[in-house]
Amino acid sequence: MLLYISTVLVNLVRLRHQGKKRSTADIQADAGQVGEFSFSERARYVKSEPIMLACALRPGTCDYVIPPLDRARITQIRNGAILVTGAEQVPKGSKDVIVFKQTWWCRPIAPSAG
Repeated sequence: MLLYISTVLVNLVRLRHQGKKRSTADIQADAGQVGEFSFSERARYVKSEPIMLACALRPGTCDYVIPPLDRARITQIRNGAILVTGAEQVPKGSKDVIVFKQTWWCRPIAPSAG
């Protein structure tokens, strides 16, 4: 059975910088970024276990707030927040990418009454 989470508006904070854990003080000082979080199976070309992709898009667009997480896993759900780990692929030049370990702390944002 596959788990799919529909898009939800979140405040997202990266817990790593270039694969290394950030300090608690640095994380607490980070206001985070607002994005529409989704978690879904990505395309695969061989029969294997599902490979999940987590992404955060600028609300109302198809633009990434930050690079998506490939091979994503939800590692914890607590107090309404979600921890997601995976591989962040950061572009380097026009053809290359650097892959870093990354963890996101995602806190849902209640929709404003309009």
